[in-house]
Amino acid sequence: MEEIRRKLEEKEDELDKLRSEFDEFVESSKELELAMEEEMKSKDKEIKTLTTRLESESKERKTLQEKWTKAEMERQVQLTALQKQIDTLKDNEGRLKSTNAKLEIENEELQSRDRRMESEISALQTKLDDALE
Repeated sequence: MEEIRRKLEEKEDELDKLRSEFDEFVESSKELELAMEEEMKSKDKEIKTLTTRLESESKERKTLQEKWTKAEMERQVQLTALQKQIDTLKDNEGRLKSTNAKLEIENEELQSRDRRMESEISALQTKLDDALE
């Protein structure tokens, strides 16, 4: 009987020890669970912050891209207008050079005619003077 009591006490001690270990395990698990929940809350908050930042950056990128596209279109319009203006100026320059060349030829012809007339006037003046003498 003594043997049974001793074994019973051993088993009770063993049971107490197991309960104690179990209680420690449960307490440790609760602490770990709380720590993990805190970390999850922190990570959720970080994810939310990063998501908000991503949305903001995406909107800003889209806005900047729209502004760049608009500026690029305006630049193309300006380049086209400037090219048309350059083409017009080149055409005008060509016409002016052509007109200038024609006017120079006309001027040469008029000067030549003027010289011939002066020569004829001089010859006629000489004939008139000879005839009057």
